[in-house]
Amino acid sequence: MATLQFEGSDLRGLLDTLIEAVRITSEEGERPVIEVNGKIYRDVELLNVAMIMPDDDLSESHQDQIDAMFQKQQHGYRRTGCNLAHHCNQIAAFAKEKGGPKPAP
Repeated sequence: MATLQFEGSDLRGLLDTLIEAVRITSEEGERPVIEVNGKIYRDVELLNVAMIMPDDDLSESHQDQIDAMFQKQQHGYRRTGCNLAHHCNQIAAFAKEKGGPKPAP
């Protein structure tokens, strides 16, 4: 199981960490553990990671990254983080059910 680390006071950067979590979950079929400023969030706690993000509007660069991942327009760091966490959970559930990672589209 992979572990991702985030250090910093600007919690908007957690969006990049959750984007990486989606990539890892897609490749390995398991959600990573995420360490945020020394606090460890288990693989089943990705939604908790999203909930500590600010409710600010997405920056232009983050909006571009997210637009490439989702068909629907995403609004705000916290809500988008929750959607990424749910996406990780869906991928992991599919992988568990099928016995491996979800095939790439």
